[in-house]
Amino acid sequence: MKKAKPASGFHGKDKKPAKPGMRRAPGKPAESKAPRAERPTLPDAAMTGTYQTEGAFGYVTPDDRREIDRVMILQGSESGARNGDKVIIEMTPTGSYRNLKRTSGVEYIGKVLEVLGAGSDPKTRVMAVIRRLGLRYKYNEAQLQAADQLNQRVTEALAAGRPDLRERLLVTIDGEDTRDIDDAVSLEKLSDGQWRLGVHIADVAHYVKEDSILDREAFARGNSVYFPDSVLPMLPAALSNGICSLNAGVDRLAMSCIMTVNSRGRVVSYTIEPTLVRIREKLNYAQVQGYLNRQGWSTRAALTGHGSEILRNQPEHIYFKDRSIEPMLLDMAQLCLVLRKARLKRGSIDFDFPESKIKLDDEGNVIEVGRKDRMLSEMIIEEFMILANETVATHYFKKGVPFLYRVHETPPLDGLRTLNTSLAAFGLHLRTGTLLKERQHGSHSDKERGRSKAPAALRGKKASTVVAQDEDGETIIKYASTIDPHAYQELLEAVKDKPEQQAVSTLLLRSLAHARYSPLVLGHFGLASPYYSHFTSPIRRYPDLAIHRIIKKLGMEGKLSDEEKFQLQARLERYAEQTSLCERVAEDAERKVDNLKKAEYMSHYIGEEYDGVISGVTSYGLYIALPNTVEGMAHISTLQDYYEFDEARLRLSAMRTRKSYTLGQKVKVRVTNVDLDAGYVDFQLIEAQETKVAGNGKASPKGKYASGERHAGKAKASKKPVGRKTR
Repeated sequence: MKKAKPASGFHGKDKKPAKPGMRRAPGKPAESKAPRAERPTLPDAAMTGTYQTEGAFGYVTPDDRREIDRVMILQGSESGARNGDKVIIEMTPTGSYRNLKRTSGVEYIGKVLEVLGAGSDPKTRVMAVIRRLGLRYKYNEAQLQAADQLNQRVTEALAAGRPDLRERLLVTIDGEDTRDIDDAVSLEKLSDGQWRLGVHIADVAHYVKEDSILDREAFARGNSVYFPDSVLPMLPAALSNGICSLNAGVDRLAMSCIMTVNSRGRVVSYTIEPTLVRIREKLNYAQVQGYLNRQGWSTRAALTGHGSEILRNQPEHIYFKDRSIEPMLLDMAQLCLVLRKARLKRGSIDFDFPESKIKLDDEGNVIEVGRKDRMLSEMIIEEFMILANETVATHYFKKGVPFLYRVHETPPLDGLRTLNTSLAAFGLHLRTGTLLKERQHGSHSDKERGRSKAPAALRGKKASTVVAQDEDGETIIKYASTIDPHAYQELLEAVKDKPEQQAVSTLLLRSLAHARYSPLVLGHFGLASPYYSHFTSPIRRYPDLAIHRIIKKLGMEGKLSDEEKFQLQARLERYAEQTSLCERVAEDAERKVDNLKKAEYMSHYIGEEYDGVISGVTSYGLYIALPNTVEGMAHISTLQDYYEFDEARLRLSAMRTRKSYTLGQKVKVRVTNVDLDAGYVDFQLIEAQETKVAGNGKASPKGKYASGERHAGKAKASKKPVGRKTR
């Protein structure tokens, strides 16, 4: 897994910043992470653990100990493993070894198949996660050779017939270390007050032909997987960092969605076509934000609407090689806020959860864990990508051709009832109803617009959402039977900047469905969008690559025979199933590695005390979040009383003292232990702030956590809920 080894496919310092559909980031409509109960795995998943000797036998402690605590390794089955090594094992029940089972208490025996390395090495612990979840982490020689044989230059013959956009002012805005650059943007302010926004995406489909050796591997991977200092790329580096990456100063093939956007943030015209581009300059988020700050466009000023003072009488700072970029960035900031306002007005849900910032040294050791500041420069790219994704999906829906959508269905009614029970503890209620709620940008009533029929694709089907058009031809979305996203947004606004904001936001997030890929038109609840797709990241997401192929085959006209439609629909169903699975596994891996790094960081602070907030309440204890985004547990077994767990209200109540622990309560904790293999952090409660709970008086809990008792067998029905990814 060495960074210098090209065949590994595990490239160092290639972290991709958050973009639509990636991991949760502050202020973004967050997507659900796979519930732990699902435990999706890929065919190559393996059991990993730490090898130790004890007397004449060896033992492996599995990294995932929810079902099995220890596996015995008989002599001759250790394959050279030494004390403390991280290993992959094959496991069988003790079976005929009845005496062994009776004397040792071990349920399983195993054989070491592979030694990954010293368990104390942070990189080995990351590799154990990769192998445990069955992620593909290297390319074979044939795949690397196929990638290397691709021409790394764009010739005139390749560019023939494409609109030449090389003289336009195009820039990329990404993380400082990003090398797999999918997208570039351009913007012109038109004389009539409208904008011409260009979203230019790498034309990966030109190089990765369907059913080629590279395509089959990309499909098996489904997406790139990003860790704090490395990436498992969907495509070999010759493509992801080379000819497909929109690097500055070189000619590249692209797929461009160029939109004319009016002052209300609506797309009034657009084109979607293959183009030839040359990026003027590679920018990074911090660099762009630094310039915007000096011009009075700080993130806080932009979000609150209160202008910040422009830095005057300061030495001029040159941020960009090409100074013509500066006015374009100011226009981009303005358009970003217009688009954001329109998106929120239609009901798009915007959570404001902190994103972790994990800084590592060259050896993979954690040197800093903290909160990542939200930046307007990131929001600019987010809004532009959302608009392009919607524009592409809407166009091909209207053409009536099979397409791969990013769908997010309405929350189930039972879940909403449970949610309202939990919200009652804060004196809140999520507005629900059984009447159709019609939402759009305008201010006219439903009666004034009339009710249009649902599109033919949805007629006669039981769907959680339906879409239609108003009399002006504007697409709208109707939410049937349960809820529309405005109700979520209303509650988020009600608790904004209040002590209960984080707790209420967490409850709302956990009630949402999991976004996925589908060839069915089911709408996108989290974005309040009738049609949504993933078009903007074909280097790192297979669905985007599949969509590009459809676009290139059909062009803007979108004509297919009935037989071609049938064949395409069948392929898209297979694509949707595979890529949705791969995405959930990738999220699980990213979350596990982040937790490993956080546990490693906190291992240096055992005994230290911190302020925290209760972020989860279960039958077996409390999850507590620290300001630096580290989360740990205080276990119920060490509390000074007997407690009842109210699952609906997410509360632990003491039977004798009547004290209680509740979601969102402020506490002070001491770090007592960490598990570097599982990524657990153990806390002891040493002080709890009294919290008034609606309908239940005061609560002032205290307690501590007993390490090693958080596995599934202890409370199978009460797993800590995880977040919901809705993009």
